[in-house]
Amino acid sequence: MLLMCNIIKDRHGTYYVRKKVPQGFEEALARVLENGKSRQVWLKRSLGTKDAQDANKRAKAVLIEFDRTLERTQQLLATQAQALLAFLKFHWREDRGGA
Repeated sequence: MLLMCNIIKDRHGTYYVRKKVPQGFEEALARVLENGKSRQVWLKRSLGTKDAQDANKRAKAVLIEFDRTLERTQQLLATQAQALLAFLKFHWREDRGGA
């Protein structure tokens, strides 16, 4: 049975799905997940099965959830960027005499 590319098997035979977090998202993702880590390099979850066919079926839903989590992280980064830009514009105007 062929496995999806994101599925791995641990030493006990249990299948996991994992996805690499894009660079630049690692710190923000750790904040979104509120897991106490400073960076989250991988998203990983047990599929709770030792059957390859079942692992392939279960992995799809988990990968969709991972994608949604990454979308929330992207939204957080965009919001932070907008807030920083507004802050800088405000202080730049103040420095220039409120123009």
